[in-house]
Amino acid sequence: ALWRNDQLSSIPDGVNGTSVGWTNLTNLAAPQGYFITAVTVSRNPAHVLYYSATNFQTAPKIYKLTNSATATSGVTEIPIPAAPNGAYVHGIAINPDDANEILVVMSNYNIVGLYHSTNGGQLYTAIEGNLEGTQQNPGPSLRSASILPGSNKTYFVATSTGLYSTTQINGNNTTWVLEGANQMGNVIVDHVVSRKTDGRVVAGTHGRGAFVGSAGGGGAAILNVNVSSLHYEVLPNGTRTKEIIISNPGGANLDFNIAATFNGDNPNKGITQIVASNLSVTDNLNGITLKKVPALKNSTEVILEPDAGEQELILDDGDAFPDGFFGVGLNGYNFFWANRFQLTQDFDLEKIRWYMKTESAGNNQVEIEVQNASGNAIFNTTQSMSLSSSGKWYEYELPQSISFQNGNSFYLIIISRTSSITFPAAYDDDGQVTGNSYWAYYEVSSGYFSGWVVAAGNTAWLVRAVGNSGGGENQPPVAVAQVSPNPANVNETVNFNGQSSSDPDGTIVQYTWVFGDGNTSNQMNATHAYSQAGTYNYSLTVTDNLGATGQTNGQITINGGPSRWTIIPSSGNVSSGGQQSVLITFDAQNLPEGNYTGQINVTSNGGNMNIPVTIWVSNSADAEDDLGKVISYSLEQNFPNPFNPSTTIRWSIADAGNVQLKIFNLNGEEITTLVNEYRNAGSYETIFDAALLNRKALASGIYFYTLRTDNFSESKKFVLLK
Repeated sequence: ALWRNDQLSSIPDGVNGTSVGWTNLTNLAAPQGYFITAVTVSRNPAHVLYYSATNFQTAPKIYKLTNSATATSGVTEIPIPAAPNGAYVHGIAINPDDANEILVVMSNYNIVGLYHSTNGGQLYTAIEGNLEGTQQNPGPSLRSASILPGSNKTYFVATSTGLYSTTQINGNNTTWVLEGANQMGNVIVDHVVSRKTDGRVVAGTHGRGAFVGSAGGGGAAILNVNVSSLHYEVLPNGTRTKEIIISNPGGANLDFNIAATFNGDNPNKGITQIVASNLSVTDNLNGITLKKVPALKNSTEVILEPDAGEQELILDDGDAFPDGFFGVGLNGYNFFWANRFQLTQDFDLEKIRWYMKTESAGNNQVEIEVQNASGNAIFNTTQSMSLSSSGKWYEYELPQSISFQNGNSFYLIIISRTSSITFPAAYDDDGQVTGNSYWAYYEVSSGYFSGWVVAAGNTAWLVRAVGNSGGGENQPPVAVAQVSPNPANVNETVNFNGQSSSDPDGTIVQYTWVFGDGNTSNQMNATHAYSQAGTYNYSLTVTDNLGATGQTNGQITINGGPSRWTIIPSSGNVSSGGQQSVLITFDAQNLPEGNYTGQINVTSNGGNMNIPVTIWVSNSADAEDDLGKVISYSLEQNFPNPFNPSTTIRWSIADAGNVQLKIFNLNGEEITTLVNEYRNAGSYETIFDAALLNRKALASGIYFYTLRTDNFSESKKFVLLK
C-alpha cells in the first residue's frame, strides 16, 4: 500500500503519529502479490513521485506520479525493459535540480543493477560500467545512489565494497572511482545522500557509522541576496540609490554579474489571458462604452474565399460583408477583439482572416495572437498591413500550422496597434455563434489595460479560422518567443522566454536560442546582453520527442544610449562564507511623474535571481532620502517593526569613511554584519532578512542593530515576531 500525510508538522506531542493524517492511496497501490520497496519525491519541480514494487518472481515495477501532494490517481508505469526477473529496486535517486533525471538501483549479484534516465523514465541506460564484474568475479552489490548537481555534477553509488563516484555518465563504459579509500576503504555502504547547498556527502556504513565529506573540495557556490524586491521613490530628474547584499554560504567562490532592465520607456501593452479574466457580457467597460458605426458594402471589394480543400470556421453570419464596425471611438486607444472557436473535430489552423478598416490612418500595425483553451499564447506576431479607409478582408498565413484536437477550443485575437483608428473591428449583429466574441481596450498614454468582456447581444466578430481537418501524423511543435525589453541598451540584460511554446501531440524536449551575435543558449528561458549597438536577428527552435521542429524568428534593437541604472560593482566574486555590498542607483532624468517597473538580474555560478523593481517618480517623493542631500549622521528606526522575516534600515553619513552596520542579540553576541566597507557621504537603505542567515533560524525576540563610523556610533532595538 502507499500512504500519504501532509500534517506531520502539526501532529500534537504525545499522540500516536501513525494514526493522524494518513491517507491510504488505494488507486496507487502495487499490484496483487507485489510490495513497495522504494519511494522518492522530487524537489524541482516539486511533487514528482517515483516508487517501485517487486514480487521476487517477475521484473520489478517502477511508477511515476506528478502532483503527488494531491493526486489520488494518474500514475504512469515506467519499466526498465532490461530489468531481470526477481530483481529488487533498493533505491531511486532524483536530481534535486531536474526531476526528469533519475538513477535506479537494483540489488542482487550477477545482474546489471544501475540504470540512468534523463527523461523521467521514458528511456533508460545501463551505467554499471566497471562495477559490473564478470561471471567468475562478480562486481559488488548496489545499495543506494545520489545525484549532486552543480558545475561539476557528481553521481554517487553505495555498494558492498565502498562508496563510488563519477562525473561522466558513459553507458556501459562508465568509470566509477572509489571514494575515501584511506578513510572508509572497502567497507559496506548501505546508504548515501548528498546536499547541493554545501556539497556535503554522507555515507552510512554497515557497522562503522557514517562518514561525512565534501564534493569538489568544499562544495558549490551558493547565491544569496538579502532582498526579493526593491522600491524606489525618486524626484523628477533626480537619482536614488539602494543597497543589496550578496552573500555566499556555499563551499566555493561565487562569481556574479548584475544587470538591470527598465520598462518605463516601453510600457507593457501585452495581451492578457482571456480565460483568466472575470468576463461579463456588456458594451460598457470601466466608463468606456463600445461604439459602432455602420458598414458601407462595397460591391467591388475583393472577397477572400477558402482555397480548395480548406475549411473556414465562422462565428459571424457567413456572408462577405459586416454589419458595422466597433471601437471605443476615441483617439489614443488600441482596440482588442477576439473570437473563441470550440471544435467538434480535429483542426489544423493555417491562416487567420479578419475584416477591419483603417479610416484615415497612415499606417496599420496589427498584432495577431493565437491562444490555447487555457488562455496561453501559442503564437504571436505584429505585422504592418495595408490600408483600407472603408474596410476590407485581411489574411495572415501562419509560418506553420497549429493543430488542435476534437473537443478543444482556441482563441484568435486581433489588436489594432494604430491608436488613431477609432472603429477598427468589423462585426455582425446576427452571428451564427454568439457569446464567443470578446473585446478590450488599451489606453496608450497611461498604459491602462481594461481586461476582457464578452460582446453583448448576438454580436460576432468577422474573425475566421482557416485550415483543414487534423491528420494522424506527428504535428510539429510551435515555437513562441517572448523577448523583453526590446529595444534594449548595450550590456543590458534581455530576457528570452520560450515557455509559451507548445506541442499539440507530444512534448518539447529541446530549446535552441540563436541571439544573432554569435551566441546561443539551450535553456527554455535564457538571458543575454549584447555588447554592441545594432539590430540583431534572433531565432528560437524547439524540438519535440519525435524529432519534429518548429521555429520562430524576430529582431531586437540594441541602442547605444546610457542605461538608467548605475551598479557598483556590477560584477565580482564572493569567497565562501563572505558577502558583498552592491549599490544600485536609478536615474529619473527626463522621466515624467508616474509609476514604472524594472528588474535587477543577478547571475552567478551559484544560481540566478531576478529581483522585481517598482519605481515612483514624483515631486512628492521624499527628498531627504536622495543621495547627496544628507547633512548629518543618522540611524533611523527600522520599518516595519516588529518584522518577519525582513525589515529595512535607513542610515546616513555626513563624511566618507569606513562604515559598519551589525546585528546583535540581547547578550551582545554578534548575529551578522550587514555592512563593513568604505562608503561615500550619503543616505542608504539596508535590508535585513532573518530568513537568509546561514545558521539556525533566529527565534522571536528583541535584537539590536548598530551603526559605527570613525565619527559616529548609534544603536537601536527592533523586534523579530514570528
